[in-house]
Amino acid sequence: MELDAETRGLIEKIIDNVLLYADKIIKLYFNPEVKKELHIQNESDFVLGFASGIMHAWCLSSFLSIHARFPNEHEQSEVAALINRRIAEVRKSIFKTG
Repeated sequence: MELDAETRGLIEKIIDNVLLYADKIIKLYFNPEVKKELHIQNESDFVLGFASGIMHAWCLSSFLSIHARFPNEHEQSEVAALINRRIAEVRKSIFKTG
């Protein structure tokens, strides 16, 4: 089963929101106190992983809200592909801000 247009659009909006708020996420985790407390070695990699996790979690939550079920394997692959297609934008935003 393929993702419908509504779900695909929502996933794109989730990714757009992560890009919109990337600078706030970066400021939080580039804070020396937070970095020390969490033992962060590489801020940019940490923030990229954090942003990726946020996108996957929000997409799963949104899918559950829309469809009242978990995505099947094919749908999960489509979500991952949408995120991976745009992860370069997220990385660029993180490294530009950080």
